This record gives sequence, structure tokens and C-alpha cells, in this order.
Amino acid sequence: MNLTGRRTKGKPDLMRLLDTFDLLVSFDSPSYGERKICNFLKYRLSSLGVKVEETAVVQKPENATKEVFQTGKQMPENFQRKESPAETAFNENTAQQDGCGNLYGYLPGTLDLPPLLLSAHMDTVEPSRNKEMVFQADGRITSAGNSVLGADDCAGLASIIEALTVISENHIPHRPVEILFTAAEEPYCAGAGQFDFSKLRSKEAYVFDLAGPVGGAAYQAPTIISFTIRFCGRSAHAGFEPESGIHAVKAAALAVARIPCGYVGSILGKDSSGGDITPEIYAGPKRTDAESPQISAKPEVSGAKSSQISAEPENRGAGSDTDRINADKSKNPAKISTINIGTISGGTADNIVPDACTISGEIRSYSDAEAQGWLKEITTIAEQCAESTGASAEVRHTTHFHAYCTDLSHPVVRRFESACGQLNLPVNLCRTFGGSDNNHLAYHGIAGLVVATAMNNCHSCEEYTTIDELDRAANLALALILS
Repeated sequence: MNLTGRRTKGKPDLMRLLDTFDLLVSFDSPSYGERKICNFLKYRLSSLGVKVEETAVVQKPENATKEVFQTGKQMPENFQRKESPAETAFNENTAQQDGCGNLYGYLPGTLDLPPLLLSAHMDTVEPSRNKEMVFQADGRITSAGNSVLGADDCAGLASIIEALTVISENHIPHRPVEILFTAAEEPYCAGAGQFDFSKLRSKEAYVFDLAGPVGGAAYQAPTIISFTIRFCGRSAHAGFEPESGIHAVKAAALAVARIPCGYVGSILGKDSSGGDITPEIYAGPKRTDAESPQISAKPEVSGAKSSQISAEPENRGAGSDTDRINADKSKNPAKISTINIGTISGGTADNIVPDACTISGEIRSYSDAEAQGWLKEITTIAEQCAESTGASAEVRHTTHFHAYCTDLSHPVVRRFESACGQLNLPVNLCRTFGGSDNNHLAYHGIAGLVVATAMNNCHSCEEYTTIDELDRAANLALALILS
């Protein structure tokens, strides 16, 4: 595979871009274990004149697990990555701790224009250890097959780094640029949830974290709420004194039977102004000045207190192909909210009346008010079913994201369309039913899009990117900065 002859002055250098992508992929960077990739990114950003600050280490749940995977590597004959002078230092530093904080960077501008924020995340889903990229004859770049590739989101990181490098080496006049590389994005954007958004000066942002062809962008995403309900009864011997027991599994089963799953209709029926709800006005609440600039990552409790429940990783975020929602369907009010019961567990033995049973699930909706309304309905159902059997119910929930909808006439959308036009990229504005760091940005008053960034089949060992798409993503990042 010959990759020569692909460099133009003032444009991304394809070989350098692939070199950066290769190095980023090679780092072990599971959620809450991004120290090596963080150190590298700090070094590269600093070398480009970016003022870099790492925030406090993003905290991980106590029940987080680690897995180790092995893979191989195959490279094209003329592709060789030279070792960075900082790589040895990276390895020495990483022995001290695995976790890291979010990376915030600011590049002063040479033009009197408003600043612009570019964002991507540093972690990858499992299996993510010993990742190495394999060049295929058809131009695809894959893993060896027993790990993810990590294009989600190394493609985003590499694209932004390359755009900044082109600006630096060519002394191109540009607006001020802010950079936010988050840690632990995959587990419901935990890193962004712990970031102090008062640091940001930008009012517009592009989050490089969507699957599909470059030129795509998501302008709307849902509120996502996870919930856990613990039903408490009383144990008794099922053969000798079953009448003394209170059957917690039966209480849970009654609730599961009553809680609607899949697409659900409106629980409210009207918006806050009294008009009919339409998807076009769906948007989450904005933070007020009186509120903290950070979104709490701790679960909220409804009803009696119980032990803290850690959030499970978000398996399909904005970077997933399957999360794209057909625009026609999303105009149907019956298609804007979903509910799912994902797990149920309880009981200790076949001859014991179970004294405890726990179910867990999630709610997603383009309307924050609808999501909260369904949470209240589910809580009511749980309490009623528990009471009918003599049991009790403890409901806990975490609101991971608030819904947003970026106006399609907003300058952040127009700039994206213009940049794609310059690069002859077909524009595909879509909705997503997954969350991303852009949910947090929108909550804090920053208008943004989640842009497609050369990643496909995300969150699987079949993940891949292509050389041409990486090149397009880097060109898009450059065009957005220079627009």
C-alpha cells in the first residue's frame, strides 16, 4: 500500500495523521485508565503552543473491573512510525497511576474572532488492551480482531491534533481555539460530568464523536435516566411456612409486567406552555447561574435510602451507527421516548421465599420533561406493586444527560455546512438516541454538533476506519477552525 504523494502545503499531512492515529491506538486507554494517552496528548498540545491544563483525576466506580486482551499488528510496507522523543518519559510517568483528569487547552488566536471549542474523548470501550491497527487492502484500518480498534475516539483526537499542527507549522491566521479532551466518556460521560464548564470561553462547539461518513452531524440527543428498584420482602421456608414470607420476586414481577417497554407514548401530553409536544421543541433544561457549574454524578434517591448504585457504562453512545434515528420517525410523538427493563435478580434458593429482588432499566426521551414524567410513573408503579404484596420498594435513579436540540439555523450548524461545502462533503444532519459530551455542553449553554469522525461498527471488534475518511475528518477540523 503506497501512501506517498498525499501532502499539500497548508493541508493535513496524511502520513503524519496516520502516525498520530497509530500511536494513539497503541495506548491502553480504557475508561478510568487513560494516563498514557493523556500524557502524550499534553505533550503534543503543548508543542503546538496550546496552553494545557489537566483537571483533577476523574473518579471511577468502586466496582470497575479490568480485563486484558492480546492482539497482533500488520503494517503497509512503506509505513513506519518513528518513536517520539517523549515516549520513554510517558512510560516512566504512567507507572505511577492509571487514571487521569480531563484535558483543557487554549490556543490564543491571531484573528479577532470568537473562540471555538473542539472536543473528543480519550477512553475506549473494552476490549481495549494492546490495540494495534491493521491495514487492509481495501483501504480500511481495523484491529487484529480480538480488540476494538479505538477509532472511537482516537480518530477524533488525531483529526484535531493534525488540524492544530497544520495551523502551527504554516503560521495560518486563526481564531482562538479551545480544546477539551475528556476522560471516561464511555461510562455515561463521567469525565465531562466532573468538568468545571466555567473554564470555557466558547459559545459554540464541535464534538468529534459520531459514526458514519464524514459530513454527518447529530444536532439532537435525548435525556437518559437509569434506574434501579429494590423490592424488599421477608424470607421464610417455602415448604414449612410459606405464609410467613413476603415474596419480593412476585412484587418485582408485577411491576415489570406493568412498566411499558420499547417506544412509549407521551406521559404528559402537553408541553409546559400548554401546547402539543412536538420533537422540534424538545430540549433539556439549562443550568441557571445559581446552580453549580458541574453536573452531579451521584445517583439521586426516590423513596427510602439504599446503598449507592454505580452507573454502568453507556454501551451505545453518539458514536454508534445503530443510534441514528430516522427523522420521519422522530417527528412522531410516540417515537420520542423509550423505556427498558434490562436486568432482574433476586432470591437465594428454591426452597426460600425471596426477601429481595432488584430490577434495573433506563429511560430515554427527546423531552426532558417526558423522561422525568415517566420516572415518576415507574416509581408509582413500583410502590403500588410492592404495597399490594406487603413488600416495600426503594427506587434510585441517575440522570446521566439532559436532552438538547440545536437549532438548524444556528451559526454552529451553518459553519459546519459551509466547511463541508468547501470540502465537497455531503451534509447529513441527523438525530441520535445516544448521549455524548455534547449533552453536557448544551446543558451549560454551549451550542454544538456531534460530528462524524471516521469511525464505523463502534463498540465491537469489527470496528474500522479508512485512510480517506481520516483524511476528511482532519480536513474538516481544519476547515471549522479557519471558517
